[in-house]
Amino acid sequence: MKRKLLKGAAAVLSAAMLLSMTGCGAKEDPRAVLNAAMTKNAEMSDSDMDLSMDMSVDQDGISISVISDGNMKISGANTENMLYLADIKMDMSAQGESQTIDTVTFYQDGYCYTETMGTKLKYAVDLESMIETINQSTGLASMDTSYFKDLTLKKNGDARTISFTTDPSQMKEYVSEIMGALGGGLTGGGDAEMTVSQLSGSYTIGKNGYCTGADIDMVMDMDVSGVTCSVTANVKVTYNNPGQPVEVVIPDTEGYQEVNMTDMMAQ
Repeated sequence: MKRKLLKGAAAVLSAAMLLSMTGCGAKEDPRAVLNAAMTKNAEMSDSDMDLSMDMSVDQDGISISVISDGNMKISGANTENMLYLADIKMDMSAQGESQTIDTVTFYQDGYCYTETMGTKLKYAVDLESMIETINQSTGLASMDTSYFKDLTLKKNGDARTISFTTDPSQMKEYVSEIMGALGGGLTGGGDAEMTVSQLSGSYTIGKNGYCTGADIDMVMDMDVSGVTCSVTANVKVTYNNPGQPVEVVIPDTEGYQEVNMTDMMAQ
């Protein structure tokens, strides 16, 4: 009897060790998981995203708060029938004064339409240029992860959260793009010089392998036309039902004044 018990205990111990070794071997690589999710998101033809940015700009003791919220929808990405609709609301406040700016931008049939502060404009834009602009606005799901450091993966039910830090010296162009997309050009375009001192955050990966959310924190110094300020910002993106078809309802195109964008940029 004693010998049988010892044999049984040895068998249980061996099984436990085997399961433990199998579990260690199956440990997921955070970078590989994130890259796979970004690839899946980049291949989507339809997207529905909620976006928000909470930014504080400090200059000579004056603090400006900028809060942007909006939604972007795309259907038929990278096709001649692509439709795009973005509705962004930006609230700015400083020294007891505030202003709200609503901007609606959409694209169809070779024209980009934009309405803000009661002004409606449209201008011709080729599909390739429009796709590049959209990719800049939605680039949170396609960042180059080679700049990511200290990646960790945490499971929460069927979801996985991957946290990271970055080499901030490599993030200038990326930060300029996402702040321009969500901040209504607050980076000052080509006149802005930016020094990123911190960029970190996390991505959430759903059970189907798509990226379902991103949460990015940034700290930087910015010089716009000789005016220096410090900026802190938090950007969040939620990908609604990734991988599923998205219906984009284009607003009425009546009443938009056609302009030459090249001439406007030259002014």
